[in-house]
Amino acid sequence: MDTPQKIVDDAAARYLEALKTQFETGLALLNALVAGAERVRAAQLTAARDTRVEHKQIAERVAKTASLQDMIALQSSLLNEYCFGSMRYWSQLAEIGRKTQEDIVNVVQKQGKQVLAQAAAESSAISLPVPAEPLVAAMQTAFNAARKANESFANALVAAGAPVATTKKPGKHTHARP
Repeated sequence: MDTPQKIVDDAAARYLEALKTQFETGLALLNALVAGAERVRAAQLTAARDTRVEHKQIAERVAKTASLQDMIALQSSLLNEYCFGSMRYWSQLAEIGRKTQEDIVNVVQKQGKQVLAQAAAESSAISLPVPAEPLVAAMQTAFNAARKANESFANALVAAGAPVATTKKPGKHTHARP
Protein backbone atom coordinates (compact mmCIF):
# COMPACT_ATOMS: atom_id res chain seq x y z
CA MET A 1 0.00 0.00 0.00
CA ASP A 2 1.40 3.37 -1.03
CA THR A 3 1.40 6.04 1.60
CA PRO A 4 1.03 9.73 0.69
CA GLN A 5 4.71 10.24 1.47
CA LYS A 6 5.69 7.39 -0.88
CA ILE A 7 3.57 8.89 -3.66
CA VAL A 8 5.26 12.26 -3.14
CA ASP A 9 8.71 10.63 -3.03
CA ASP A 10 7.99 8.68 -6.24
CA ALA A 11 6.81 11.85 -7.99
CA ALA A 12 9.90 13.74 -6.81
CA ALA A 13 12.17 10.91 -8.00
CA ARG A 14 10.51 10.89 -11.44
CA TYR A 15 10.79 14.67 -11.67
CA LEU A 16 14.47 14.53 -10.72
CA GLU A 17 15.08 11.78 -13.27
CA ALA A 18 13.35 13.86 -15.96
CA LEU A 19 15.54 16.85 -15.08
CA LYS A 20 18.67 14.69 -15.23
CA THR A 21 17.64 13.33 -18.63
CA GLN A 22 16.91 16.83 -19.91
CA PHE A 23 20.27 18.08 -18.65
CA GLU A 24 22.14 15.11 -20.16
CA THR A 25 20.40 15.62 -23.51
CA GLY A 26 21.13 19.34 -23.50
CA LEU A 27 24.75 18.66 -22.63
CA ALA A 28 25.05 16.05 -25.39
CA LEU A 29 23.57 18.50 -27.92
CA LEU A 30 25.92 21.23 -26.76
CA ASN A 31 28.88 18.84 -27.01
CA ALA A 32 27.88 17.95 -30.58
CA LEU A 33 27.68 21.63 -31.52
CA VAL A 34 31.01 22.45 -29.88
CA ALA A 35 32.66 19.47 -31.59
CA GLY A 36 31.31 20.72 -34.93
CA ALA A 37 32.59 24.23 -34.20
CA GLU A 38 36.00 22.81 -33.30
CA ARG A 39 36.11 20.88 -36.58
CA VAL A 40 35.18 24.04 -38.52
CA ARG A 41 37.85 26.03 -36.70
CA ALA A 42 40.46 23.34 -37.38
CA ALA A 43 39.52 23.36 -41.09
CA GLN A 44 39.80 27.15 -41.17
CA LEU A 45 43.18 27.07 -39.46
CA THR A 46 44.47 24.43 -41.86
CA ALA A 47 43.17 26.42 -44.83
CA ALA A 48 44.83 29.59 -43.53
CA ARG A 49 48.18 27.83 -43.06
CA ASP A 50 48.00 26.20 -46.50
CA THR A 51 47.09 29.54 -48.09
CA ARG A 52 50.05 31.25 -46.44
CA VAL A 53 52.44 28.56 -47.78
CA GLU A 54 50.85 28.73 -51.24
CA HIS A 55 51.12 32.52 -51.34
CA LYS A 56 54.80 32.28 -50.53
CA GLN A 57 55.25 29.79 -53.39
CA ILE A 58 53.21 31.99 -55.73
CA ALA A 59 55.39 34.98 -54.88
CA GLU A 60 58.47 32.93 -55.82
CA ARG A 61 56.82 31.82 -59.08
CA VAL A 62 55.85 35.41 -59.94
CA ALA A 63 59.42 36.54 -59.33
CA LYS A 64 60.67 33.91 -61.80
CA THR A 65 58.34 34.93 -64.64
CA ALA A 66 60.22 36.54 -67.50
CA SER A 67 57.55 37.15 -70.14
CA LEU A 68 53.91 38.02 -70.60
CA GLN A 69 53.19 34.47 -71.72
CA ASP A 70 54.69 33.09 -68.49
CA MET A 71 52.55 35.52 -66.47
CA ILE A 72 49.36 34.50 -68.31
CA ALA A 73 50.21 30.80 -67.85
CA LEU A 74 50.84 31.45 -64.14
CA GLN A 75 47.52 33.26 -63.74
CA SER A 76 45.72 30.44 -65.49
CA SER A 77 47.29 27.79 -63.27
CA LEU A 78 46.63 29.89 -60.15
CA LEU A 79 42.99 30.33 -61.12
CA ASN A 80 42.71 26.58 -61.56
CA GLU A 81 44.41 25.91 -58.20
CA TYR A 82 42.25 28.46 -56.36
CA CYS A 83 39.04 27.07 -57.83
CA PHE A 84 39.91 23.51 -56.83
CA GLY A 85 41.19 24.64 -53.42
CA SER A 86 38.02 26.61 -52.80
CA MET A 87 35.86 23.63 -53.76
CA ARG A 88 37.85 21.36 -51.42
CA TYR A 89 37.50 23.87 -48.57
CA TRP A 90 33.73 24.32 -48.98
CA SER A 91 33.24 20.58 -49.43
CA GLN A 92 35.13 20.02 -46.21
CA LEU A 93 32.93 22.57 -44.39
CA ALA A 94 29.81 20.94 -45.86
CA GLU A 95 31.01 17.53 -44.62
CA ILE A 96 31.65 18.98 -41.16
CA GLY A 97 28.13 20.44 -41.16
CA ARG A 98 26.68 17.09 -42.24
CA LYS A 99 28.63 15.28 -39.51
CA THR A 100 27.46 17.78 -36.88
CA GLN A 101 23.85 17.36 -38.00
CA GLU A 102 24.27 13.59 -37.86
CA ASP A 103 25.59 13.86 -34.29
CA ILE A 104 22.62 16.03 -33.29
CA VAL A 105 20.15 13.64 -34.92
CA ASN A 106 21.74 10.72 -33.06
CA VAL A 107 21.35 12.54 -29.74
CA VAL A 108 17.71 13.39 -30.46
CA GLN A 109 16.93 9.86 -31.66
CA LYS A 110 18.54 8.37 -28.57
CA GLN A 111 16.49 10.69 -26.36
CA GLY A 112 13.33 9.82 -28.29
CA LYS A 113 13.94 6.11 -27.84
CA GLN A 114 14.51 6.61 -24.11
CA VAL A 115 11.30 8.64 -23.77
CA LEU A 116 9.29 6.02 -25.65
CA ALA A 117 10.75 3.21 -23.56
CA GLN A 118 10.06 5.11 -20.35
CA ALA A 119 6.51 5.93 -21.43
CA ALA A 120 5.88 2.28 -22.28
CA ALA A 121 7.26 1.19 -18.91
CA GLU A 122 5.22 3.75 -17.03
CA SER A 123 1.97 3.24 -18.95
CA SER A 124 1.11 0.33 -16.71
CA ALA A 125 2.04 2.34 -13.62
CA ILE A 126 -0.25 5.25 -14.51
CA SER A 127 -3.37 3.63 -13.09
CA LEU A 128 -3.56 4.48 -9.44
CA PRO A 129 -3.81 1.74 -6.87
CA VAL A 130 -7.08 1.64 -4.99
CA PRO A 131 -5.60 2.99 -1.71
CA ALA A 132 -4.40 6.15 -3.50
CA GLU A 133 -7.87 7.12 -4.79
CA PRO A 134 -9.05 8.62 -1.47
CA LEU A 135 -5.87 10.71 -1.33
CA VAL A 136 -6.49 12.03 -4.85
CA ALA A 137 -10.12 12.83 -3.99
CA ALA A 138 -8.99 14.66 -0.83
CA MET A 139 -6.44 16.65 -2.81
CA GLN A 140 -9.06 17.61 -5.41
CA THR A 141 -11.42 18.73 -2.65
CA ALA A 142 -8.65 20.81 -1.07
CA PHE A 143 -7.76 22.42 -4.41
CA ASN A 144 -11.42 23.22 -5.09
CA ALA A 145 -11.80 24.76 -1.62
CA ALA A 146 -8.64 26.84 -2.12
CA ARG A 147 -9.89 28.01 -5.53
CA LYS A 148 -13.25 29.05 -4.05
CA ALA A 149 -11.52 30.87 -1.20
CA ASN A 150 -9.34 32.75 -3.70
CA GLU A 151 -12.40 33.69 -5.75
CA SER A 152 -14.25 34.92 -2.64
CA PHE A 153 -11.21 36.95 -1.58
CA ALA A 154 -10.87 38.46 -5.08
CA ASN A 155 -14.57 39.34 -5.12
CA ALA A 156 -14.26 40.97 -1.68
CA LEU A 157 -11.30 43.04 -2.90
CA VAL A 158 -13.24 44.18 -5.94
CA ALA A 159 -16.24 45.09 -3.81
CA ALA A 160 -14.03 46.99 -1.34
CA GLY A 161 -12.54 49.06 -4.12
CA ALA A 162 -15.91 50.02 -5.66
CA PRO A 163 -17.03 53.65 -5.10
CA VAL A 164 -19.55 54.02 -2.33
CA ALA A 165 -22.67 56.20 -2.93
CA THR A 166 -22.71 59.23 -0.65
CA THR A 167 -25.82 60.56 1.00
CA LYS A 168 -26.39 64.17 2.02
CA LYS A 169 -26.97 64.91 5.65
CA PRO A 170 -29.82 67.29 6.36
CA GLY A 171 -28.68 70.84 7.01
CA LYS A 172 -25.39 70.48 5.22
CA HIS A 173 -25.07 71.88 1.76
CA THR A 174 -22.22 71.39 -0.53
CA HIS A 175 -21.40 74.10 -2.96
CA ALA A 176 -19.78 73.56 -6.26
CA ARG A 177 -16.72 75.68 -6.79
CA PRO A 178 -16.77 77.89 -9.81
